[in-house]
Amino acid sequence: MKKLLVCAVAVMAFSCVMAAENVIYSFAFNSKKEFNAWASKAAYPAYEISFADGVAKLTVKDAAAGGKGGFQVMPFFKQGFKKGVTYKITGTLKSSEAVRIQLCIQLSGAPYTVYPMTNNSKWSVLKMQPGVAQDFALEFTAPEDISAICRTPGIHTGPMKSGTVLEFSNFKVIEVQK
Repeated sequence: MKKLLVCAVAVMAFSCVMAAENVIYSFAFNSKKEFNAWASKAAYPAYEISFADGVAKLTVKDAAAGGKGGFQVMPFFKQGFKKGVTYKITGTLKSSEAVRIQLCIQLSGAPYTVYPMTNNSKWSVLKMQPGVAQDFALEFTAPEDISAICRTPGIHTGPMKSGTVLEFSNFKVIEVQK
């Protein structure tokens, strides 16, 4: 009986944790209105953004030799954030090549503010390995009401070479209810 009671409490606790998050937006990734990328034309004369089955892909067609810059990848969240509310941004990234990626919560227009996350860092770093999908989760509390379009997340890559393909999927904005 004691074991059954312990199991019941564990299931209820797990259920409560699951109920403490509310997905407020799931990215469909089916057009450049919701997802886009930018890079210097001098460093990347040709690249392509494509969409299929909820996955956005950035394909580097041509990269200048010795380029030091990377891409800014922008999933656009237009619904805004409420002051004092904690949000979690989650998703999955996959790369055909090793590449360093920095993630942040960022305004998508001037002044391009990068908001601190709940761990007081403004950036989270992923070191992508070829062919390995990596999940991420960024948590932040909106310091003010934000009605401007945000990059959720703002994704900044390191240098990439011709033929590199980055895949983006399962992006969600979740309201964390404490």
